[in-house]
Amino acid sequence: MDLPIKPARAHGKWFASKTLRAIERYGLIGNEDKVAVAVSGGKDSVSLLAILDYLRRYSHLHFELMAVHAKMGAYDTSSLAEMCESMEIRYREVPIQIGGKGSRRETCSICARIKRGAIKKEALGEGFNKIAFGHHADDVAHTALMNLMRRGEFLCFSPFLVLPGDVAIVRPLVYLREETLIRIQRRFQLPLLDFPCPFGRGEERRKAKAALEAIQRDTGCKDFPLKIVRALEKSGLWQPKRGCDGV
Repeated sequence: MDLPIKPARAHGKWFASKTLRAIERYGLIGNEDKVAVAVSGGKDSVSLLAILDYLRRYSHLHFELMAVHAKMGAYDTSSLAEMCESMEIRYREVPIQIGGKGSRRETCSICARIKRGAIKKEALGEGFNKIAFGHHADDVAHTALMNLMRRGEFLCFSPFLVLPGDVAIVRPLVYLREETLIRIQRRFQLPLLDFPCPFGRGEERRKAKAALEAIQRDTGCKDFPLKIVRALEKSGLWQPKRGCDGV
């Protein structure tokens, strides 16, 4: 692992400035905030942790970080703990159990709620007021397309969501593409957990991803996910922090 990430001018254009833009536009993280990063062990969440660590070291923001892994089963998580140790970040694990007796869609929904609830409880117990998830622009596009196919509505999760208990969910990577996070994970040799979801990948999300790839391939619009992000902002579904305009 090449951590913590060292300062470099190229990092601004690559990932730092876009992440800061989302943070500032939606008021995601402020000075003195305590941010618990939901670290699944996938490329998105480990990249998010490394990016936020970079920003707390070298940007104007000063905040505290903690990594929380919702552990579902018996598998080796030592690489996550070692990653956090190298960045001097507190690491916590919370065990969860998912029955998976319902439909695939129900199981995904229940699993997400249980994981979020477990991470929220851990964050509040440690005195943290923000929970950060690694959803990126491609996730935004997939979710928007899924809602169009399933419900006929143009909807998506928000970059900022207040939960009961004085804690908020924040998504600082909504301006970054998935391919960027893949490059970050490979460049800095961030650890990945070898633990695929025991319930498999949802059919709807597979269809949405295939539809997105087809749109980009057939139209030549390689930044279509970012256009969906912009459309969500222009529609008023995503509300910026007061006094913050533009993208």
